[in-house]
Amino acid sequence: MLWESLARPNSASARTWERSNSLQSLERCGPKAVALYQYWNARRGIRPMPTRADIDPLEMRQWLPRLTLVDVSPDGEDFTYRLVGTQIVDLLGINPTGRLVETAWPENLAPHVIGAYREVVETRKPIFCQQFNAWLDDQKPTAWAMRLPLSSDGEEVDMILAYISDNVGMLSQL
Repeated sequence: MLWESLARPNSASARTWERSNSLQSLERCGPKAVALYQYWNARRGIRPMPTRADIDPLEMRQWLPRLTLVDVSPDGEDFTYRLVGTQIVDLLGINPTGRLVETAWPENLAPHVIGAYREVVETRKPIFCQQFNAWLDDQKPTAWAMRLPLSSDGEEVDMILAYISDNVGMLSQL
């Protein structure tokens, strides 16, 4: 079966995603997100962002199943999965390693995912994405995602470390 012939999953429109680079948004994502951000932040030191070499997979075991590494094209327009955690593969129903990010997500979610990656490239800062259910009044995020920039030269984002919360669930339930 060809990759392009795979149908994208459908997604309910009653949930919305918002994104921010505010650390206040990070705190709403919970302790796992805070711990991953602290790891990333410690690895960057005084630089705007760490390199891929600064990230040690052995130290990231607790996050690996829901983590992705995404290559950024030189023009900052295309994003390709380099590494995809096992729970992300289960979530998507396919292993998108080596494929463009936009082809792995439902058509109504793909622009949001790509938009968040482009914002990371443009701002060179982490982006925290939170999902809210339109039918709930408490406005607590029901799920979250984090995008953390990496750079080989310390200037341009050439890779993004992404992580999604455990409660995202199957895409058919989004």
